Amino acid sequence: MLAKRNILEFIKNLNREKGVTVMITSHDMDELEQLAGRIVMIDKGNIAFDGDFRKLRGQFGDRRHLIIETADMSPPQLSGVQFIESESNRHHFTFDAAQTPIPTLLDQAAEQTTIRDVETHRAPIDDVIADMYEYWDGEEKRG
Repeated sequence: MLAKRNILEFIKNLNREKGVTVMITSHDMDELEQLAGRIVMIDKGNIAFDGDFRKLRGQFGDRRHLIIETADMSPPQLSGVQFIESESNRHHFTFDAAQTPIPTLLDQAAEQTTIRDVETHRAPIDDVIADMYEYWDGEEKRG
């Protein structure tokens, strides 16, 4: 783990200090998101995406995970989200922050229960990429 981190830091410094372009192929998308300024995705031999990770994440909205800890065991009923599960009084949802702003969801929850804590995380980049390939595969089948 330490060796991997050192190599990644060396590559970042090489690019930043010497202006050297480094091309990396990998299936470790979390690692690439930390390292790369640009990503090129190939699907069936063709360039399917060429841009930065911000653009890649925005391709299908702004997928987020939301965890709301409440005073109640039952989850608040929120519009614009997909309920995943509850663990005691911690309720897990996914949603598109481009369509449903976080403050709107918190306002909805606060009308129904006492909110004790909130966490929000961007969806893992692997999930975003899986969605893209699923979409491309569906387009191919429809086309």
